[in-house]
Parts: sequence; structure tokens; C-alpha cells
Amino acid sequence: MKAWRTNSEDIYTRAHSIQRTGAGGAALLEVIDDDALYWGGFKGTDGRCYGLLCVGANVNAMKKGKALLHKNAIMNCLEGKIDIIDGNDADEFREKLSGKI
Repeated sequence: MKAWRTNSEDIYTRAHSIQRTGAGGAALLEVIDDDALYWGGFKGTDGRCYGLLCVGANVNAMKKGKALLHKNAIMNCLEGKIDIIDGNDADEFREKLSGKI
């Protein structure tokens, strides 16, 4: 994996911000945990772009519902992506992601 970034959204103001950026799959796997919601994209070692969405197991139900409701809209903003990697918790997400990095 060459580069990645994760984003967040304030549920009340709808302000979007870049959470973290980095390079390398190992760094991304270290960042993901079950206490937050992660969405963004990355460019794989094959040069193709992928979307990512990980809803942590400890995220409250309202945030989970909102994230899943807006999943398609968020992923449609990432033009040129060939696949979406998503997971219902950090472990499932890491398992799916490890095949792409």
C-alpha cells in the first residue's frame, strides 16, 4: 500500500475532517480500533484505488446507523475506486484489508 487517509464527520455540525494520513499497510492496521468509525481510501501496491469503511464494535448505535445509511454516498465521492473494504469490527476489517495491502 502506498498511501492512505481516514476521515471523520462531526455528527452535529456535519463538518468533515481528515483524521489521519500515512503510508504503508502496517501503519493503517495499527490505527484501526473498535472505538471509532473510519472511512476513507487508499492506493494499493497494484496502483488501484480502494474505499474503506470500518465501524468499530464499540461505536454507539446512532453513529453506526448513520454511517451505514451514508455509506454509498461517501464511497461514490471516491472516483476511480475499484472496490470497497468494510468491516463490522476492527478484526473483520483487518482480515479483509490484509488481502489487499
